[in-house]
Amino acid sequence: MSGPSGIAPFDTSPFDPSDAWLLQAVLYAGGLTEGAELADVIGLGDGIRDALFTGEELRGGFARLTAAGFVRSEDGRWFVVGE
Repeated sequence: MSGPSGIAPFDTSPFDPSDAWLLQAVLYAGGLTEGAELADVIGLGDGIRDALFTGEELRGGFARLTAAGFVRSEDGRWFVVGE
C-alpha cells in the first residue's frame, strides 16, 4: 500500500521509535567499553527521557537491535556493536 503520490507510508521501519532511546541508554551506560547492566540501562533511559522503559520496549527493543547487529549480550551485560 502506498501513500499519496505513490509514496510509501512512514511506518515501514522494522524499528520502534523507542529503539533509538534504548540504544542511546546502552551506549551511555557503558555499552562501548565494559558493557551495560540492565539496571544501568533503565536508569540512563530514565535520565535521557524522564520516563521508564516498558517491558515490551525492553524485550522488543533488545530483540530488534540484536537481530540488526547493533547490540549484543554477554554475561548479563549489553554492548553496542560496530563503529
